[in-house]
Amino acid sequence: MQNKTSYNNQVIKTSFSNLLQFDIGYDFLKDERFSLYPYAGLSLRQSDLSYTKSPSAGAINSWVVNMYPSQNYTYMQSAGIGYQYGLGFDYALFYNHEKTFKTIFFAKAGVNKPFKTDVYKANDMPDYSPSIKQGDWLLTFGFKFATKR
Repeated sequence: MQNKTSYNNQVIKTSFSNLLQFDIGYDFLKDERFSLYPYAGLSLRQSDLSYTKSPSAGAINSWVVNMYPSQNYTYMQSAGIGYQYGLGFDYALFYNHEKTFKTIFFAKAGVNKPFKTDVYKANDMPDYSPSIKQGDWLLTFGFKFATKR
């Protein structure tokens, strides 16, 4: 997930991703084709923040610009443990004849939050905590491939 804002040849970008995620849930329907389940889990979150300006750009009033006014490019990163919870839905699209393999479409809606506020770190710069909220609400769609033994 990436956010971007720009003004007068200056760009501020933020991005967020889960590097590793573990969820557990319970299927309430117990149906062969459909599953509906609440889930909860933990993840390793990473957030990135960058500021770029052209040498001829005039200054804008921004927390990144105010922290590092003499730099044309600044990149900071934050990593930490987060948690997520929500509701998931699975639908088995295809089975083989023996019903030992199936392709499943899934959709999950929920929240994904850090345990602590993100603190951005850069090489020789002071740590910065702007209270940016990223990934609060997430929708996830995809496919699963399952075998029965």
